[in-house]
Amino acid sequence: MDSYFELSFNGNWANNNQIQFYDVAQALVGFERTLSLTTHFLLSGDVITQSPSSKSFSLIALPAEEGSWN
Repeated sequence: MDSYFELSFNGNWANNNQIQFYDVAQALVGFERTLSLTTHFLLSGDVITQSPSSKSFSLIALPAEEGSWN
């Protein structure tokens, strides 16, 4: 089963297709953790506290596209 999500940032530099690297890195880490822990729970019924413990699925990030920071 495939699911697709789109993240967007608005305001300040993001309106000009730019973002501070630290901000996007932290946002991606948090989003991955949320998706991983939730998906693991939905598939297995087990609660885990660390994303690397998740099994039986893969979370794949596609390359950013032009305008993806706004």
